[in-house]
Amino acid sequence: MTKLVITIPGLVLASPNTKRFTTRVGAAMETRRVRNIRQCVKLHCMAALKRRKATPSKIIVRRLSVGRLDDGNLANAFKPAEDGIADALGVNDKCFVWFGDRDGIPFVPMQEKCKRGAHGVVIELHFAEAA
Repeated sequence: MTKLVITIPGLVLASPNTKRFTTRVGAAMETRRVRNIRQCVKLHCMAALKRRKATPSKIIVRRLSVGRLDDGNLANAFKPAEDGIADALGVNDKCFVWFGDRDGIPFVPMQEKCKRGAHGVVIELHFAEAA
């Protein structure tokens, strides 16, 4: 199994579960933030994949941050990154499986603590060996 590791330093995957997003201006800022994360992840993945046509057999995404999110907020925080990866691979994000309850590509969200200012995202794409 080959592994492709994509590191995006400085990218923040944060949960929108705060009061600042309840106003109209806050909602517009959140929409822009989500769109920017999705595009950033897509461009980094496309640059790393280049001409590789294979679909990964497993995807691990690690959020590097000082704080930790609970499971519900973690799912919300990873959604734009999940969409960006799906865009780069040219697949529908419905094929990603979080909990193994159906067939598809396993998508494993993780989080790790890091020093202040060293936040970012690490994406691991695992490819099965061609037979």
